[in-house]
Formats: sequence, C-alpha cells, structure tokens
Amino acid sequence: MKYLHLIDDTVFTNFAINLFEQCNKGNNMFLISTVDPQATLRHTEARHEVKVLKRRTKQYISFIRQYPFDVLVVHAMCRDKRWAVNRLVKGNRRIIWLSWGTDIYNTSFYKKPLYQYYTNQIVGQQRSGVTAGIKSLLSRLYYFSYTGMFPDAAYKKAVAQVDYCATVIPDEFEILNSFPFFSAKQVLFSYESIENMFKDKIGEDDYVMGNDILVGNSAGPESNHLDVLNAISEMELGEKQKVVVPLNYAGTPAYKAVVLKQGEDLLGENFFPLLDFYPSAAYVTLLKQCSVAVMNHNRQQAVGNLIALLWLGCRIFMSEESIVYSYLKRKGFKIYSFQQEFNGKSIGTALTREEREHNRELLIAEYSHQAVLTKVKMLIAEVEQGVPKYLQET
Repeated sequence: MKYLHLIDDTVFTNFAINLFEQCNKGNNMFLISTVDPQATLRHTEARHEVKVLKRRTKQYISFIRQYPFDVLVVHAMCRDKRWAVNRLVKGNRRIIWLSWGTDIYNTSFYKKPLYQYYTNQIVGQQRSGVTAGIKSLLSRLYYFSYTGMFPDAAYKKAVAQVDYCATVIPDEFEILNSFPFFSAKQVLFSYESIENMFKDKIGEDDYVMGNDILVGNSAGPESNHLDVLNAISEMELGEKQKVVVPLNYAGTPAYKAVVLKQGEDLLGENFFPLLDFYPSAAYVTLLKQCSVAVMNHNRQQAVGNLIALLWLGCRIFMSEESIVYSYLKRKGFKIYSFQQEFNGKSIGTALTREEREHNRELLIAEYSHQAVLTKVKMLIAEVEQGVPKYLQET
C-alpha cells in the first residue's frame, strides 16, 4: 500500500522517514511544504522519497490530489495541513494523524491553563490590547482568504476525517476523546529512540557529570520560565553553577526579552541563556553538565529532552499539571514535582546509581529502537487491516 506523508523539515523528519521505510520500504512519499522549495532543507536529507513544494499553493494541493496513495499520514495537524486534508476527496482512503501536541494545546478546543503565575502575567500583558487583537483577527482573515474557512472550523472538519491517531504520550488520546468531533482509533508512534539519540554511546556508563540546572526546552512561554527563575532566585547557587535556559527557538522576541532581563536581574552571573542553535551532539554534551532539569510545562512538551535527560541520570522536576508527569509517574520513573519538591536541598541531591539505572530500564522498554519500530509495524498492520481488500491488492 502507498503512504503519502505530510511532514515538515524538522530534526525528527529523517528518523520518521527511516522508520516508515524500514517497515514499508518503497511505499512512502514524504511531502514537505516550505516558503522556498529551491532552498536547501535545514534538517531533512535529500532522497527520492522526499518531495518539496511551496506551501499554500495550488501545486501543493494538486500533488496531494493526484498522488496515488492509499493512506495519508499527517505529521502534526497544523493550519496548512488542515487545509490540505479538507481539500482532499477522501473516498476509501485512510487518514492517520500523528499529533505533536501543538495541534492539541494551541487550539481553542483545549481549555486548561498553560501558564503559571509569573509567566501568565507577562503572557497576558503581551497578548492583550488592541494591537494583539488586530494581529489575531488579521491572521484568521488571512487563513480564510486562501482556505475559505476560519482556523477552528478547518480544524474540526479535518480532525473529524481522521481514522487513526497517535499522540506523543498515549494518555493524551483522552484529551482528544473529549472533543465531540473526534472519533479516530488510537495507534502508537514515537519520533525518537534511545539509539538514534545517543548513537554509538548507547552502551556506555555515561551519566551527567556537572551540577548545572536546565530550565525549559525553548523560548516558548509554555516552559513557565519566570516561575522557575523566581524559585531558583531564592536558593543558594554555587559561584560557577549555571542555570541553562534554551531560548534558541520558538517564542516571541518580546517574551524572550523579558526572560533574558529577568534571568540577568534574578540570577546574575549564574544565568546562562542559549541563543544559538546547537547540533544534536553538542546539545547532549551540554545536557551532561546538568544534574537538575526543570521542565515546568503544564502541557505535554519537551519529551525528546526528557528522554535524553532521564537516560543521562538527571534529576527532573515537572509541573504536576503536566500529563507527561502523571504518565511517567504511573510508569514508575523517578521524577519529581516542581510544586512540591523543588527546593535548595533537592537540587543538590543527585539520583543514586540504582535510580538512574531504573529509569534507563524503563526507557529501553518504551523508547529503544526495537520498541519504536514495533509501534510502526503495529500501526501499519492496524491500518491495512481496516482498508478495503481491493485497495490492498492495488
């Protein structure tokens, strides 16, 4: 059976391509939409399974309509992909949605608060007022101009057509089940594996060595940076101890500027923002200097970072509101509550060797290459069993 993938040029794309090709070789086409299809892709390798077209064009839609696929795989239901799904004459073909999280939480249908006290004050200020309201309206009108639908209506219509869906954390499926227009069947998929992340170092006794503190995974306010920085400012840090704050992607310039100022004001020389892109290997080297990580998201986010940090033996503090926190606790991982357990004593106490090895054993069961590959094989088997026989024979 032929699979057409709608995907973006991201750090996870090559891994996803390799997974599907390993399980269904020669039957996949990966369509990437970009602003400039002539430019070199930043992350994705050039290969015959990859097609690059200009986004929001008739050519992009025409390719999808004309390509002889049996299954459409939507990697993150972003605005442009909703448009593509809604322009498709589905017929007997199946649609798989591999959610990333932003296509759940950054919609009007998710109602729980994403921001904590200090961060919410800043976000509220930056997103209120006439200017913010006009920008939001213009964005919705622009989307309507080339799709004929407003974003919420397009989301509902596209999601209602999905037959199978995988979320980053299986428990997130229950969030989608609360949406009255969602009726897909659950499948499993992971965009990362331990082996892919650590390459040839997978068998090494390679744990964190430093005592730095990592805060968040990006410049997006979902990391609730300001609440974490305020908490750390009340603790006694070592003279050379760094508070590492990745601000090298996502977020707005205005929010990033506030985090930079607050970090410098509250932590002084201990504040160490990351403003430039780090290749994967260099980023892992940096993580190995962090004995503590604070992933204070109220929503699912930074799962790739969490996998790496757990593998390296880091003590991780998470928001109790996070569905990832409750999922990992239920699975038995040694992780800790930001609200209840983040204090000066706990950040100075490393995980024991037994705790580190315990977390690694659980990671291997869930995120080894074999475990991830099995998820894809089961996904394909599930989908193809549900496709009419005459399509399987074409």
